Amino acid sequence: MKIIVAGTGFVGLTHAAVISEYGHEVYTYDIDEQKLDTYRSADRNRIGQYVNEVGLPEIIAETKDRSLFFTSALKEVIEGVEAIFLCLPTPPNLDGSSNLSFYFQAIEHLCALLARRNDTRRVVLINKSTVPIGTVCQLAAKLREYAVPNVGVASNPEFYPKEMQLSSRGGPLA
Repeated sequence: MKIIVAGTGFVGLTHAAVISEYGHEVYTYDIDEQKLDTYRSADRNRIGQYVNEVGLPEIIAETKDRSLFFTSALKEVIEGVEAIFLCLPTPPNLDGSSNLSFYFQAIEHLCALLARRNDTRRVVLINKSTVPIGTVCQLAAKLREYAVPNVGVASNPEFYPKEMQLSSRGGPLA
């Protein structure tokens, strides 16, 4: 299965690495090329600048360029995708509400690309970002606005604490 994981923070990178272990063709997407270069290096110390997850550098080293790939060019990997996991940052605003600007910037970009793809295969967008209730409905509305065909939306938020994600792997998706 061809999968895109949008966002390479601790949730996205760990999720991508784990599902790549099961042979899925996983493309991690991020706009931060420096971060992607760090992940491509599979260097434990460099990866630790961004994500401190025991065992993660080893999984990346084992799966990169075989079933795990890193890209800042979403347009180049969108064809043939069957699932897109949204693992985007939603930092708190000063008032405690979620800052959804990164989330919706990525959604706009994704919707535009999905609307123009040549593939008729169904694709599911799975939200793993911590977002307020109703955000998935906004995502569905944005997909309709762009007239994206053959698309579904699901919500699967991540609740694992940092540094404990790998110990919880092997669940239903795996």
